[in-house]
Amino acid sequence: MRIFLIILAVIVVIIIILVLLGAGFSAFFSRTTRVADPAQAKLNGQEMIKNAKVVVVVGAHPDDLEYYTGGTLGTLAAKGKKVIGVTVCDLGVIQATRRAEGTKAAKVLGYTPIFLGFPERDYKGNRGLTDAQRVRVRADILAIIKKYHADTLLAYDSADQAPVYHHIDHIRCGVEAQAAAWKAGIKRVYLYSSGNPDTTVDIKPAGVRKSQAIAAHVSQQNRTGILLARTLLGWLRPFGVRADRPTGPVGGSSESFRKL
Repeated sequence: MRIFLIILAVIVVIIIILVLLGAGFSAFFSRTTRVADPAQAKLNGQEMIKNAKVVVVVGAHPDDLEYYTGGTLGTLAAKGKKVIGVTVCDLGVIQATRRAEGTKAAKVLGYTPIFLGFPERDYKGNRGLTDAQRVRVRADILAIIKKYHADTLLAYDSADQAPVYHHIDHIRCGVEAQAAAWKAGIKRVYLYSSGNPDTTVDIKPAGVRKSQAIAAHVSQQNRTGILLARTLLGWLRPFGVRADRPTGPVGGSSESFRKL
């Protein structure tokens, strides 16, 4: 009996750790990612959806667009906006698989996918984008902005990041996307995964499509810990445990951005 209780206690501790990893420590502990003025942030989000006509959203990896901005992209597309999703880093052994998944996810949300095919940072020695490649990334994004006559950009907040998960690919792609937008003269720039958001978009109408789009990335759903964490969060929500603050990709009724 004692051994059983010890094993049970260990399992409980592991599950709690997985919950924190899956939801993001920021969703529980960080005050820096909370919107300071929720009412104004909501108005800013409504303004974004209303005024945007052609939106370019830039993500580092094939599933980033869905996790961080899927609800917003679905909302924009549903309102007749032209949305172009640019994935920078997808060069790898399962490139074809990830592109197929990304294309399927884009179809669910209603945006046009573009894959640039640059290398990503991994744990096998690949250090990701070189300085020369970053110059090319900026040029490619600028060309896309000009081709589609984009008036709005969504990109990763590389200067004021949300806590915990600071992937170098996200940072580099965020920097180059913002530089391209500046050179193109885009006035409406909104940064996701921000540590200081001031804009929120109500994504409840697009929530189901966001979930379906995320599910399309089957190759990324084998991370058992994150899946268990999300499942457990679903069980615990009736008891007041939430991960739906506008701080990140897990769960939620809104997505947040920092407006430049």
